[in-house]
Order: sequence, then structure tokens, then C-alpha cells
Amino acid sequence: MRQVFCITAYKEFDYLEYLVSNICKDGGIVFVHIDKKSSNYDLLKRLNDMENVFAISKYEIPWGGVQHIYAILELMNLAILKIEDNFYLHIITGQDFICKSIEQFNIFFCESNNSNYMSLSKDPSNEFRYRKFYRNDIINYKSNFGNYLTKILYIFQKILLINRRPFQDYTMYKGLVYVSITKEFCVYVTTFLKSDEGIQYIKYIKWCFIPEEFFFQTLAMNSIFKDSVVNDNKRYILWEQKHGVQPGVLDEYDYASIVESDCFFARKFSLNYSSKLIDILNERRDCY
Repeated sequence: MRQVFCITAYKEFDYLEYLVSNICKDGGIVFVHIDKKSSNYDLLKRLNDMENVFAISKYEIPWGGVQHIYAILELMNLAILKIEDNFYLHIITGQDFICKSIEQFNIFFCESNNSNYMSLSKDPSNEFRYRKFYRNDIINYKSNFGNYLTKILYIFQKILLINRRPFQDYTMYKGLVYVSITKEFCVYVTTFLKSDEGIQYIKYIKWCFIPEEFFFQTLAMNSIFKDSVVNDNKRYILWEQKHGVQPGVLDEYDYASIVESDCFFARKFSLNYSSKLIDILNERRDCY
């Protein structure tokens, strides 16, 4: 079973190179998309010069935009094309840390009975995110003006009683785009999206608020893969603010929480704040 890592990144490139080199050293295969807004030729060359690394830079990815899905699908298609063996695809960020060794990955996922790991919710409180029309790739929600305009458009749609139905009467599920999925499910996704229904699905999903958080979950739970889904994405994330950002940047004081979580990945890491934590976690991995 090959362990394949699909990474999307737009900053902290020193850490990204460290992350990629460590994965490759352990025998993983890495596919990387660098946000076109911040990409450069030298970075792509250094990444592509590493063994078992394939790096591209095709899309500019605004916060909450559908382009993040497009970038991930590009990497997924590359993985299917280049890797003949069976694999698990782990979608992560350029600020993740791999908390387990490749041996531990292989043991866990070989015994997982082809399960697909993702966070999952169908909480009715999320309905506003697909019942109305949003385009975060056009309106910068993170700016004061964009945030205000999005809220005004939402109120305007409520007044007009605009209330989109779920796609094809699917049950809509939400969760993080950072998932660990089988090659079989990857092939299903890419094949489905070439069909007429799949083309319409993408057209529908791009109008959701943060479409990436509905994409895999809704597809999986409305398909033959429903029973393979495990509601656990195996990621440790500190959702509170730390070191000036949210999710928080992790440091050595988060070690116990990471270990106790039994996660495979942790996020966010930065060489400025996380160096001691990296050393401690590497010692633990080396002891396996």
C-alpha cells in the first residue's frame, strides 16, 4: 500500500520543503500545488528535483474559493495517472506535520478495510451555506468590504425567499477538505466529475459558502462509498488563536495534546514557533 500526500500551499515555503523532504525520506510520494499568487520557478524546481515529488502551480486560490477544489483534483488526477499501485491519498496543507512513520501509516491503513477517513456533519445549522448563493472567488470575504457585501447579499436573498435545494436531492454533508481516502474513491470522484451529473455537481457546489467543505463529504455519503466513511479525519488542529492566527500555530506546549489525540497529522506548523515541537515529535517517531 503506497502512502500518497496531496499538499496545497501558499506560504511558509521553508517549512514546506522540510515537510516534503521528510515525507520522501520515509518513502512517501508527494504531489504539491503552489498557489499561483505566491509561486516561483526556483521553488517549483527544487521540489520537482526531489525524488517522488511532483509540484505544479496552476490556480490562484482565494480564501473559500472553488479553485482549491480544482487544485486538489489536479493533484488527484496526477496521482492516479502516475501510481499503478494501490494507495491512500492524504490531503494536507503545507503547514501540516506527519505524526506517524510510514510503517505506522502502512499498518493502520492496510488494516482499515478500505475505509475513507473524513470529518462529517449534516447539522441543519450549516444549511445557510448551500441554500443561498455565494462566490468567495469573486468577493473577498476576508476583507471588510467583502464580508459586509456577502452579508448584505445573504439578507437580500432571504428577503427574496431564495432557497436553493440540495443538489439532485442529495443529503448535504459538511467537513474539512483534509481527508484520507482510498485510490478506489479517488477514481470514482474523477470519473463521476466527467459525467453530466458530475459537471452539474461542480456547478452547484461552487456557489456554496466554502465549497471545499461540502465536496468530498457530500459525494461520498450519496454514493456506494457511504458505508466506507469513518467520521474521523485523523488530524489534530488547534481551533483557537495562537501566535497571531486561527487555527493556531502549534509549539512544544501542544505536544501532549497531539500525542494523546493519536492523530496522523497536526496543523499548523511554522519554523518560527514550532522547531522545538518538531524535534520532540521526530524523536518520538524515530523510536517507533
